[in-house]
Amino acid sequence: MLNCPNDISITEPLVCLARDRLLGFLSSAMRTSCRKIVGGTCGLVAGEYFFCLLLFIFGVLSVNPKAFAADKVEISREEIVDIAMDRWSPGVNVNQVYFDHDNRLRWNDSQVHRIPSGECDRGGAGRYNAAGSSLPRRVLLANPRVDLRTCPGSRMLLGMNDTGEVVWHYQLTDDSVYVVGATEEAIVTSDLAARSPATGEVIAAVVGSATRPDGTAVSRYRFYHGAIYRQKQRDFILFVPEKHKLLGAAGLHRLEPRSGRHELVLQDQACGPFWLANVEVDAMRVEPSGRYLFLQRRCQGRGYLSWDALSVVDIDSRAIVFEERFENERIVSLACAGNGDVGIAVVMSGDDPKVRLLRYRITVP
Repeated sequence: MLNCPNDISITEPLVCLARDRLLGFLSSAMRTSCRKIVGGTCGLVAGEYFFCLLLFIFGVLSVNPKAFAADKVEISREEIVDIAMDRWSPGVNVNQVYFDHDNRLRWNDSQVHRIPSGECDRGGAGRYNAAGSSLPRRVLLANPRVDLRTCPGSRMLLGMNDTGEVVWHYQLTDDSVYVVGATEEAIVTSDLAARSPATGEVIAAVVGSATRPDGTAVSRYRFYHGAIYRQKQRDFILFVPEKHKLLGAAGLHRLEPRSGRHELVLQDQACGPFWLANVEVDAMRVEPSGRYLFLQRRCQGRGYLSWDALSVVDIDSRAIVFEERFENERIVSLACAGNGDVGIAVVMSGDDPKVRLLRYRITVP
């Protein structure tokens, strides 16, 4: 197998040449070792045929020109912090990693409803069941703090300052619109509108296909899975878990909403025994240049060991340039600092449960 490490600079033509040479070698090997001369004719023994077929498939899959970035990029782990955890309480506690104003890695496990935001959640978490199904607020982002509050007859985005005071709010009046992405750059809704998490102002307006009687636009798009907005490029990175009528194959796509231009960045990958499961993308972040995408990915299914992974994708070359897998732990949160560092929170299994915070730094050419 030709193995090219992620931190080695290599051009696509060189990889293609290497692949062609390897395929030529495999083809020659198949003609030589899979042949059995019987009375001047060529026959195949079942065992030899099966072996050579596996060898050929393995050789083709092991060398892919898109698997390596053209430029050298380095991702290093810079910090590890372990935090004791009494119990895991989704919906009751914030349970998110974040970077403070000095880019220090932090963990927020305070109660979501410690400070009420209105009559709907007045009285704190004690009014609602411990499972979290009736808790009105869900934390989308720890810093800047953004919550989604769902009350009878209304859904509202709430932006808060460090003291828990609501500094902006936005009412989601369309029942078909949901929040599909939350990063330090933008809160993205399913109609592909983006708002600043710090101020709530619109930074990417809905691209309309029609106008309602009240003057609001009917969006041309509807996406109900993960999405982030890249401000410099003025485009969206979308994850679709299955074939899409507009974008095509399942995977990560780049979409320019105004022009409608789109392209596949990374095709969805199969995983698990016999490749019967698919890799899901739970969260995304992008570093300041917009070229490198950090993914919180997961392969999960019944009856086999699943894994979580932090993966880095080079959008320009459409390749995974870094990946670290966690097979006995679960990634529960992802955050990005102002300097481009990325932090993840991993829940450690075992008799002594704890949260491990890890900081990664990307160095680009």
